[in-house]
Amino acid sequence: MNPLYEAALRIQAFCEAERWRSCIIGGIAVHRWGRPEGHDLRTCSAEDLLVHKSFAARPHDWLDVEDVLDRQQERLDLDLVRRELKPLAELKPETDIMPELERRISRSQRPVRRFE
Repeated sequence: MNPLYEAALRIQAFCEAERWRSCIIGGIAVHRWGRPEGHDLRTCSAEDLLVHKSFAARPHDWLDVEDVLDRQQERLDLDLVRRELKPLAELKPETDIMPELERRISRSQRPVRRFE
């Protein structure tokens, strides 16, 4: 197992032993929601991850957003993402978080044409 996942599992076990409610966010959550993984770590919801990554708004965060949108598109509550992200995005007026998210959503919902 990857040492990062081992560390996350140890942290999760510690939190459970202390009876603390917790979940994993960030890169490990991207692997769950954006790419398949074979271990059972409790992570934030896909919607929470989209809010987190969109608010961060760094180039690699937008790539993570695309991964989650591509893999989870029919299962996502995008209205919830929009409601949760909008007041946060207003805290960063110098960025175009909401329009950028909408562009990424639109791209992920286009049917893929296969060329033969």
